Parts: sequence; C-alpha cells; structure tokens
Amino acid sequence: MTESREPPDINLSPTRRSGATSERDRSRRTTRSIMRDASVRAVRGVRFVGSRANTAALGVARGSARAAGGIGIESGPLVRDAVIGVVEGTGQVVSVTAPAIRDVVAGGVRAGNARSDGNNVSSNVVAGAIVGADSVGLDESEAVAAVVEGAVEGIVETGGDMSDAAREAVGGVVSGVVETGGDVETATRDAADLLIAQAAEMDHSAHEIAGVATSAVEAALVETSINEEVEADVVVAAAVGAVEAAYRVDTTHGDLVRQAVLSQVAEPSAGLTPGLRSRLPGIAEQLSRELPQGRAAWRGKAIFRAVRVLHQSGGIDLAGSLAYFAILSLFPLLALVIMGVIYLGDSEGVRAQITNLLAYYFPASGDLIQEVIGGLFGGSLTLGVVALASLLIGANGLFRVTDRAVNRVFGTLGSGVVQATASQIALAALLTILFLLSLSLTAVFYTVLNLSDDFFPNAGLGTAIIAGLLSVLSAVLPAILMAVIFAFVYRQMPNVRVEWRDAAFGSMIAIGLFEVAKHGFFWFIDLATNRNVVYGPI
Repeated sequence: MTESREPPDINLSPTRRSGATSERDRSRRTTRSIMRDASVRAVRGVRFVGSRANTAALGVARGSARAAGGIGIESGPLVRDAVIGVVEGTGQVVSVTAPAIRDVVAGGVRAGNARSDGNNVSSNVVAGAIVGADSVGLDESEAVAAVVEGAVEGIVETGGDMSDAAREAVGGVVSGVVETGGDVETATRDAADLLIAQAAEMDHSAHEIAGVATSAVEAALVETSINEEVEADVVVAAAVGAVEAAYRVDTTHGDLVRQAVLSQVAEPSAGLTPGLRSRLPGIAEQLSRELPQGRAAWRGKAIFRAVRVLHQSGGIDLAGSLAYFAILSLFPLLALVIMGVIYLGDSEGVRAQITNLLAYYFPASGDLIQEVIGGLFGGSLTLGVVALASLLIGANGLFRVTDRAVNRVFGTLGSGVVQATASQIALAALLTILFLLSLSLTAVFYTVLNLSDDFFPNAGLGTAIIAGLLSVLSAVLPAILMAVIFAFVYRQMPNVRVEWRDAAFGSMIAIGLFEVAKHGFFWFIDLATNRNVVYGPI
C-alpha cells in the first residue's frame, strides 16, 4: 500500500478580508473541509480500484454539486475537494494507480457536466485529481496523463468536443500542479501534447486539431491571468507541447497548429488582465523562436534539447557508472564461459582460441592473459562460484545504475529495491545478455576478418564476397541488437509512459552514436600499439 501524505493546505482567498466576508470564507473553507473528509470516509471501504473509483467519484461529484446548490456556494471548489477526498480515501485502502485516477476524473466530469451550472466543474475535477494523486505519491507525469485521458473520456461522453476537453484539462492541470508545487511547465506541455495526440488518434481533421491547440493555449492564458503563481512560461509550454505533437502527425498538421497558436497569442479571445495583455507581444516573440517551422526543425530541436538535458543531468558521470558495472559483469561472465566450455572437450583448442582472441585486443598484455587463462582452465568449482557471484553483483549494479540514470534524465525517481519487480529484473538480465552478445559478435567478426588472410592466403572472388558479407554482418547484427536494447531501455526503464515510437526514435539516435564510439575504439586499438605506456595491461 502506498503511504498517504498530508494534503496541502487550501488557500481559497486573500488573507485581508473584512468581517462579513471573512466569516463567509471561513464557513466555505469549513464546508469544503467537511466534504473532503466525508469523501475520504465514503471510499475508505473500497477494496478494489477499477470501476469502483469511477462510481465513487461520480457519486461524490453529484452529491457535492447538489450540496453546493443547497447552501448557495460554487460547486466547482466543493467538487475539487470531494475528488481529492476520493483519491485519498482510496489510497488508504489500496495503492492508487493511473487507471484509477483516470476513472475518478471521468466519473467526476460526467457528474459535473450533467448539472451544467457553468462553474468549471470539469477543470476542478482535474485539479482535485492532480492534488489527490500527489498526496498518495503517484508520479506527476503519470497523473497528468491519467487526468487528460479521463477528462477527454468524460467530456466527450457528455456531448462535449476535444476543444472543450483541452480547455478544461489544461486549466485543471495548471491549477492542480501549482497547488502541489510541481513542475507546472512540464505538466502543461505534456498535457497539451497528449491532447493533440488523442485528437489525432480520433481522426480529427487538421483544422479541428488546431482548435484543440488554441483551446489549450487559451486555458493556459486564463490560468496565467487569474493566478498570480502561474508564470507566462506556462503559455509557452502549452504552445510547444501542442505544436510538437502536431508535427509528429505530419508537416501539414504541424504548420497549421503552429500558425493557429501564434494567432491565438497575438489576438486572444479570452478575457485577460491588463498586465498579462501588455506582455503578450513578448510572449508572441518568444513563441516565434520556440516554435520553428517544419518537421525537420523540430527533430533538430528535440536532439538539441536532449543534449542539453543530458548535460544538465550529469550524463558523462552516469555513462561512466554504466561502463564500470558493465566491465564488472563482463569479466566474470567470461570466466564462466571459459569454465563451461572446458567440459565440451578439446580444452587446449578452446584455450588457444580464447587466448588469441583476447591477445588481439590486448597485445601488450599477452603474458598476463596467458597466465589468467591458464588459471581459469585449471580452476575449481570455488572459482566458478566466485565468478557467478561477481557476475550477479555486477549485473545488479548495472541494472540499478541504469534505472537511476534513465530516470534522472527523465526527471523522475528511480525504483527502489523493493519496487524492482520480477519483470524488471528479467528485463535487466535480457538487456545484459544482449549487450554482451553484441560486443561478442563484433569481436568475433573482427577476429575472423583479420585472421582470414592466414586461412585463405590465395583469396579468390568467392572468398572476397564472403569477407564482404562478414564485414556487413559485423556492423549490422550488433547494431540491430543494440537498437533493441536501447528501445527496451527507453520504453521500460523510465517511471513515466514512453511511446514505442519515441523509444524507437531515441534508440536510432543512440545506436548511431554507440556504433561510432565502438568502432572508433577498435580503430584506436589497431593504431595505438604503444598504448600500454598510458594504460598498462588494462
């Protein structure tokens, strides 16, 4: 069960109020506090999340809206606190998941829209779900994705369209994340991105998707105008998320959405404060820089941003940690392989092949390699156990460091030891095997190609063709394996949702850089014959 945290205090009004107004505000705060507590108690007995969370949210939203009408106050804030109570109450019974948050929002939106009292009930449902999700420890990015899906589901089912969903979802996300003290810009960008992606999946036209984008930007403008804690950068974040998602659909959608967003900021339809309206020219100028035209420009922008994030998150240090644990896993694995093949027969032949292979990569350490290989071939069961233990330690360290590194880049927390599930451990083992297999294939192909002259001194056309095929395979097969590894890492390791399409694109960039570095290393080995002066026998 996820441990619930104390919810943040609710500040409904400025601190300076006259007597009658202050008394009325205190009464409203008391009423909302009672509603929140009642909602917690109402769902404390829930044993399963799923549809029951949906039903609970729908019931408390209807009840709170009806209660608000009976006592003459706005239903939106009351529904907001009721939804927070639903999530917190569920969190006291079971671990709250993203699907549960989605169901809570969908149920609350359906109930709120059924009353249609014009008090922005839907955005308050979204904001309440964000605050509730934070109080039970759900990751912010997961919560944002869940509330957007729930808002779209609830609003569309009650007769609204995607533009309505964008307006309510973005407004609620901004308000909720501000209350929790989270990363408002990232949450807003992600929400706008998800809304455009969902509109595209629902086969909306390019003009309809442009309407969704302008609604998202309009909601960000409104929140910036009415909430002093919201900076104008939130408007930029909403625009960037919408345009970036549109360019992923195609260039036509991207160009149209970009122009619509710029027009929305230049001539907003929403009522804004004079202070914000005076800043609109500056925001429009910033957007013209942040929103390059053309799909290729966005690809380049994404790569540039990735490099910047990698630098800010200490990517070089993280890469060094990964390399350390990879090497720590590699040599014990080699020892186990050597001890295993001894029992296949012809140990002298196997010993000679392994010695020649290692001597090719480490010619300055020939004597040391001979000694170590001889010790392994004469090793005992105890040596095998030590090698296995070292391999497990190295693989576990590699998994933990990879988890921390990837999640640091994504701005999320890594999984703890207890949270590491069997599937994650299996994934780590699979990735380690694929990684070592890729390196082994490269080494084997390089060895065969370099020793081919000894086996075929009078090479003909057939031998040349075979050598050419081996040369191609030496580059293609390891690259494919590494592409699969990177795609799985980008898809499964982060504690946020990553689409396979994005993971595949990232893996293509990573594999290109990795293969250049790997083959550059082998080229360096061929040329640096005196490298032992610097590195010794390493």
